[in-house]
Amino acid sequence: KESSPYFQLDLDGHIGSLPYAANVGMRVINTNLDITQHLTGAPAPYGLEPADGGTEVTRRSYRDYLPAANFAINLTDDLKLRLAYSKNMMPLDLSTWGGGLSLNYSLTEVPGQPALFRVAGGNSDGNPNLDPWRSKNYGASLEYYINPSSMVSLAFFRINVQSFIQSGSVINCDLPDEDGVVRDRCVVITEPVQGTGNSIHGAEFDYRQAFTFLPGFLRNTGMEFNVTYAPSDSGGTDLAGNKIPFQDNSKKSGNLILWYQDSRFQARVAYNYRSRRAVSADVGAIAGLEQYEAPQKYIDASVSYKINKYAEVFLQGTNLRNEYQRFYLVWPDQPAHSNFSERTVMAGIRGQW
Repeated sequence: KESSPYFQLDLDGHIGSLPYAANVGMRVINTNLDITQHLTGAPAPYGLEPADGGTEVTRRSYRDYLPAANFAINLTDDLKLRLAYSKNMMPLDLSTWGGGLSLNYSLTEVPGQPALFRVAGGNSDGNPNLDPWRSKNYGASLEYYINPSSMVSLAFFRINVQSFIQSGSVINCDLPDEDGVVRDRCVVITEPVQGTGNSIHGAEFDYRQAFTFLPGFLRNTGMEFNVTYAPSDSGGTDLAGNKIPFQDNSKKSGNLILWYQDSRFQARVAYNYRSRRAVSADVGAIAGLEQYEAPQKYIDASVSYKINKYAEVFLQGTNLRNEYQRFYLVWPDQPAHSNFSERTVMAGIRGQW
């Protein structure tokens, strides 16, 4: 349960002859969190679900004070400067707090004893003691409006992350084998773990151009180009001695979009790129054994035709080159696994009335 009072003050005026607009405010979020997790009881015969071991309830409460300020000034009719500051709190998905533990078993033979399915590891989807994402954010951008449908901008940002969530591994020595007996066997459990400190910072360049100056049907074409450089540091170091970035954050990313649009027909093709990203920390509970996803390149496209003001037919495709997701452990030549998401093509009709 959350209660969230806030206030905001809007300002505008002139600094000399330059018009500006600004706002400042504060949001206070009071959070009361009750997390109920179902526990695994005594194991059932092989192939059946284990017994329900009851529930465990974790109760937590916290309060966040989140100030924010935004300022924009028109340096000329076409050139605008923006400055921003905010403090953010982002709650986790409920499953990240309350998800349960799934255990894996392996058949072990002990001389003179019956074969036994012993606990071999597991995966936990949740951790009730995780804190939400918290950060302080700073931004500045300069925007130049070429015409009503074209612009170029350069933005700089810094995000000081106070707490974040990442996938990691822990050792658990208190789990029962399939017969319900705890034999102090220590196994690796993969689960969400808490990360703290460090920052993401960088710059973003954005260029959007409608080619209205071209002759004929080409005046209905245009392009969008965006590139982001965002190095980050989670505070850890992998086995190769490299600093580990925040999980799911790529240092380099961008896209290039070419489009055509008139009163009825529109088409666009997009090329998307992101550099490697960290995926999982301390794989196998080995400190510094980081799992990364290799750089990704995707091409998507779509076309649509507006029959009338009530109906539109469309065709769109994603991952047109059938790209793989390739994962590796620390070194690019040490593969972990690959995911293959096939090309997807979807056709349909949209209606409104």
